[in-house]
Amino acid sequence: MTKAIIYTSFIINIILIGCATYIIRKKGGLRFIKNKLSIQQVHEDHGFGPYYEQRKSLFKTLPQDSTDILFIGHSLIDGCEWSELLENNHIKNRGINGEIIKGVLTRIDEITQVAPRKIFLKIGTNDMDHGIKAQEMLQNYERIILFIRQKCPKTELYLISMLPVFQHDRDKVHSIPEDFNAGLMVLAQKHKAHYVDLYHPLLDENGNLKESYSNDGWHLMGEGYLKVKAVLLPLVND
Repeated sequence: MTKAIIYTSFIINIILIGCATYIIRKKGGLRFIKNKLSIQQVHEDHGFGPYYEQRKSLFKTLPQDSTDILFIGHSLIDGCEWSELLENNHIKNRGINGEIIKGVLTRIDEITQVAPRKIFLKIGTNDMDHGIKAQEMLQNYERIILFIRQKCPKTELYLISMLPVFQHDRDKVHSIPEDFNAGLMVLAQKHKAHYVDLYHPLLDENGNLKESYSNDGWHLMGEGYLKVKAVLLPLVND
């Protein structure tokens, strides 16, 4: 009887490990795990962790210029070579993987010591992933806008929408992307900023994030970034 119990337990554990491995692989494998660990770490102590501090310290030491075009935000920003993708050497990546809205708020002063020509801001997904409601996210987002408008009144500000997600993630996030984007459009109009819609260009015919654009439902593959390029290129180079 004891051997049978041990054997059954062993088989169940193997099945559970196999299921977990399959799910992780479907969501992006090691990249998915690293991102989740990074987000958890960044959200400790109200949004700050080692990687956040490393990137923030680096940005503080790098030169700033009034011709800069800053891309600020979370992993979607951090994970792209924007100056190459958009063929513009004035672009500087100021993204931090796992970033939240409050994180941007605490570092926006340092990365705008010299008012840049343009700022492209993409933030909010990690807040949503941690259960923050759209309205609270938008309130904190507006604080970033107000700071930029006060300190850098001549800087052109572009507010990039939240992206769609895969169907299997919809139960978790409900209608937050749509609600957040609707509120972001209002903020853009209110503060004379540009609203950049990346939500609809990345949808498939069923209203989900097109699967060829992402391997984990949240982050973009090369094809997805090329779609983003088609939207952003005219805005960056006008």
